[in-house]
Amino acid sequence: MSERYATIVKDNDGREVISNISLMEGTTPEIRKDSDVKVLKVPDGVLIGMVKGGKYGSVAGWGWDDPADVETTDTRSPADGNIEKARASVAKK
Repeated sequence: MSERYATIVKDNDGREVISNISLMEGTTPEIRKDSDVKVLKVPDGVLIGMVKGGKYGSVAGWGWDDPADVETTDTRSPADGNIEKARASVAKK
């Protein structure tokens, strides 16, 4: 089963911000060993650009600082977790 992981970075103001979201199956995303980023498991609804503790459009403790940033229409595709998957075979020369 796929899990959603968010990569968290600190912006210039010291706030924690979602910079990437990965849908991973059986593992977590790779990050550079020398980086100070964090990776957290997050539910659907957490989006790139959300800040920790944001007041508007909050999901699981993440939200927006400005109400104008809240999406009023969900244009995202359905979660890939509902799609049947199989490992690809390596082509032989």
